[in-house]
Amino acid sequence: MGAILTMFFGTVLIALSLLAGTALGSILGSLFNLDTEVGSVGFGILIFLFLISVLKSTRHFSPDLEKGILFWKQLYIPIVIAMASTQDVFSAMSKGGIAIACGAAPVLLTIAIMFLLRERLESHEADS
Repeated sequence: MGAILTMFFGTVLIALSLLAGTALGSILGSLFNLDTEVGSVGFGILIFLFLISVLKSTRHFSPDLEKGILFWKQLYIPIVIAMASTQDVFSAMSKGGIAIACGAAPVLLTIAIMFLLRERLESHEADS
């Protein structure tokens, strides 16, 4: 029973990250008077990476939790495509360069975090 709940928690973690990213994207869009979300998928991924990092550093990242996350990892591309297809890109682009900057910022931050996490993981593996 505990393993099933932990796997379910992995799914909930991803869902909450994406919902929080959507909320941040909506807030950011409204701050710049855009009628669309800006960077919500990127924000969701950043939040998810942050939560995973916190869980791993506090040793709460169990194999069962990883199974719940890996289930969705296999569906990652279709989920991102579905989320991105609901956004009105043409409307955002017509509002100017701020939409591009707001959309690119979370992506660039995600890339930077991935490099930092990779270096940290490699140094941790070298110490072991």
